[in-house]
Amino acid sequence: MKLIFIVRSFAAVLAGVCLHAQAANAPEVLGKLPPPGVQSLVEQVKAAAPNQELLQKYKQIYATEIPTNASVSKRAEMLKERAVAAEELGELQQKLSDLKQIAELYRADGDLRKLAGALIDLAIAEVVYGSVADGEAACREVLQITNRINGLNGLELLALASLTNIATEKGDFDEASRLVIRARTLMEMMKSRPGGYWAFIPQWEASVYNSEARLLIAKGQWEDGEVKMKLAVARTEELAKNIERLTALSNNISFQSNVLAARNVMVSYLAKHLMIQGKFDEAELTLRDVLNVNLQKVGRLSVRTSAVLTRLADLMGARARVNDGLALLQEVEQINKALGIGPSNYVGRAFHESKINLLVGQQNWTTVVQADEAYRKQLDAASQSRIGLMSPGLAIALLQTQRADQAYTRFKPVFDLHATNMGEDHPQVAQERGILAMALMAQGKRDEALPLFAKATPVLLSPAAQESEGQDQSLRTLTRRLVLETHLDALAEQADAPGAADTAFRIADALHLGKTQQALSQSAARAATQQADLAALIRQDQDRKAEKLGLYGQLLRLSELPREQQLPKVMDDMRARIAQIDKERQGFGATLQKRFPAYANLIQPKAPSLDETRAALKDKEALINVFSTDRATYVWAVSRNAPTAFARVAQSRDAIARSVATLRRALDPGEADLARGIPAFDVNLAHRLYTDLLQPVSAAWKGANSLLVVSNGALGQLPLGLLPTAPSTVAKAGDSYAAYKDVPWLIKDVAITQLPSANALVTLRSLPAGNANRKAFVGFGDPDFTVQSTQVAAATSTASGLRRVTATRSSTQAWMPYSDLSPLPDTRDEILALAEVLKADPKRDVFLGRDASKAKVLSTPLNQSKVVAFATHGLLPGEFPGVDQPSLAMSNPGQGQHGLLTLDDILGLKLDADWVVLSACNTAAGDGNGAEAVSGLGRGFFYAGTRALLATHWPVESVSARLLVTETFEQQAREVGMSRAQALRASMLKLMAQQSSDGFSYAHPLFWAPYALFGDGGL
Repeated sequence: MKLIFIVRSFAAVLAGVCLHAQAANAPEVLGKLPPPGVQSLVEQVKAAAPNQELLQKYKQIYATEIPTNASVSKRAEMLKERAVAAEELGELQQKLSDLKQIAELYRADGDLRKLAGALIDLAIAEVVYGSVADGEAACREVLQITNRINGLNGLELLALASLTNIATEKGDFDEASRLVIRARTLMEMMKSRPGGYWAFIPQWEASVYNSEARLLIAKGQWEDGEVKMKLAVARTEELAKNIERLTALSNNISFQSNVLAARNVMVSYLAKHLMIQGKFDEAELTLRDVLNVNLQKVGRLSVRTSAVLTRLADLMGARARVNDGLALLQEVEQINKALGIGPSNYVGRAFHESKINLLVGQQNWTTVVQADEAYRKQLDAASQSRIGLMSPGLAIALLQTQRADQAYTRFKPVFDLHATNMGEDHPQVAQERGILAMALMAQGKRDEALPLFAKATPVLLSPAAQESEGQDQSLRTLTRRLVLETHLDALAEQADAPGAADTAFRIADALHLGKTQQALSQSAARAATQQADLAALIRQDQDRKAEKLGLYGQLLRLSELPREQQLPKVMDDMRARIAQIDKERQGFGATLQKRFPAYANLIQPKAPSLDETRAALKDKEALINVFSTDRATYVWAVSRNAPTAFARVAQSRDAIARSVATLRRALDPGEADLARGIPAFDVNLAHRLYTDLLQPVSAAWKGANSLLVVSNGALGQLPLGLLPTAPSTVAKAGDSYAAYKDVPWLIKDVAITQLPSANALVTLRSLPAGNANRKAFVGFGDPDFTVQSTQVAAATSTASGLRRVTATRSSTQAWMPYSDLSPLPDTRDEILALAEVLKADPKRDVFLGRDASKAKVLSTPLNQSKVVAFATHGLLPGEFPGVDQPSLAMSNPGQGQHGLLTLDDILGLKLDADWVVLSACNTAAGDGNGAEAVSGLGRGFFYAGTRALLATHWPVESVSARLLVTETFEQQAREVGMSRAQALRASMLKLMAQQSSDGFSYAHPLFWAPYALFGDGGL
């Protein structure tokens, strides 16, 4: 009976404390291929046959009445089986009740050995489904019994492991360390003389590794904790194999259930930890693997299958794949209904929380509120009290559906609790303070809201805003944006107030960084490993950061317990340690800024003030900062010699996006035949954008000959040089496009440079001049995407003459052959033409075909060239399966690999370039992510050492592209001292006046406007 008990207890002890979902098993090999699309996952679940035989067996056991006149051993055996069946069917409170009855039976019978076993089962069930305090008391009673009776080492070890997890969750790390040392010592002794218990050695090891891992992770030692957790998972798998070898055990449904539960619970924690670290691919592959195991063992209609799918849905939300997550939850809902799982059940609550979070990520606010109201109506008062505190996502949903009073009333206790226990300056507290400020603004209580905004905003603009252990990254990013944008609106209403325009400017510049910042920070950390002194410094800070996040996570959980269950001394010690860590990290920041300023600015970009921005500008330059929100658009114009202009424009983000989409239809016409006619460019709509955005602040920029433009969202995909400065009519003159010559384009008045943020300008202007002895040029073009020695394909698109990525894939395709990328033979001529203009040696400085490879880029001393050119496809994140970074497509390395030069690779380059030319990149993403991607590439190349980036906004026509790029460099060569921005402008104006060999004019902006200069437009 002891063997049976040990395995039954193992699943529970691994659960630890407050782990509310089952999850995954780590596959042996990770990362070879990205996970397939979620549709294939849904189809896999639908196709899995329910294990009706097993399900009916559980239902039969659950429904069987337990006779009161049976012997103690018989009643206990039936109650144990019913407890297992109850858990499999999702009736977790019934499991708790049955385990309590077993313990009472053995207590009354006086059988201490069996009582100890029953108490272990009960203890862990209490921790997970009931009272942690009762679970702890039961474990300590087990230790009292094992101290009196020999031969219960397995039970003693499980009690020690469970108490370690409880102490870890409480934040009592000293107690947890003492307990886990005792558990490891006992385990080593048991391994040395296992006797007939050889099959359970992996169980003992897994339980100790698990406890050690949780303690390490809680203390911020993430990497060491991950190693321990993976060892625990491996031992769990070994246990499962051992059990299968023992016929008496493998045929027992209780054994099978508990071994599977052990596997699910163990890797659930691993998957959660991987998600916190941003290792989403590994977490997803891990969860998919354990889902396969569950479908094979228990089929589709199982609470375990439901739980794994729910965790996968949570992961999809964290990856911003909201629709995929909701698709998985549809399967969960069907499974739960078939099993009869109610809303108050633990599984039902997990489903509801996941659904709410995904709907928040979808920003489907009305549906969020309706779903929450419908759910609460199904609960009794006691169940509602167990739901817990209101989430930030639900509070925002109430605000977005005009329920500000309700949002404030329900969310204020959350803020008060967290402010008291986590401190006024904690990022999550600042976020929650901002939500309350939003609620007050919505109620018209502006004077009460502004002080809250003023206190929240500095924290939200600081690097610490990205550090919050307990929140999903996508929700944190969304909340931060909404809070800051609402503050921006409030500041605009008092634009003349002291400091209002400056604070608003810094908010907008911080928000310009957008989605690229996290990717850049992660890539920068990876690139930093190549510098030993920098890597050591970063590792120290990462360890402190992880420790702080772990402490805050524990503090948050303790603060939400009933007051009588909190540990004031432990919580005070945590706060003291957090304060100490903050001081240590401040010193790190100062050291980093002094020794590695470029890296510091890349990972922790600071939004400059208006004065700092003005000081970075030159004479005859002006910076235009345009930022759109859901309500309006804000525009600043900053120059050296005129007062700053600040205006609020009644154009929402969506309105701007619609205008940009209309204008881009003439600029990116798909497969339209250029010789036969492309859509007319709407000059009137373009002029209205000029009137709305630039005219209100013209007093500050008129007279400048160069504009530096910072913009967000869809506007980042539209070069402002193609906005007419006056009303204009384009006469229909056949298909020659010549009538566009007379349009008063803004580019005719000023040169235009784009910037990802004002911060980038300040940073770039602080760079030293390049080495005067550099070579003129190095270029890579016409990469061979096949695995042959030469490319034989024709031009990319003979109908339109536009370069574009023609390969497509469905959402269910797991991989795409790299050879499916379309060749770009015309880029060979472009690179050779550039080499000729810059008087480079084509044999030494030009790499084409197979030589245009990632390996060649990484091995070439690029810092010896003034101009570095890549004439190839630029891929947005996700355009190539498994690659979530903006990338450049280089030649095919073969062996099933891709040859993408990713953002990680770019950050590791060493450049000293005046220009980097990306001659086939495009930002043609409908949601504005393309502009973000090019912004990310730009900041990556800036960090690597370039001063400017020349890239394209849409697929270019080959001949005009070559003319435009080569003329830009010829302009600089002819006129010494001409700036990059002015050279590009002059080349555009010259191209407008030219005709193609087919007889049509290049005056249409499709031909002259695709190239944009990012970065420093100066010399």
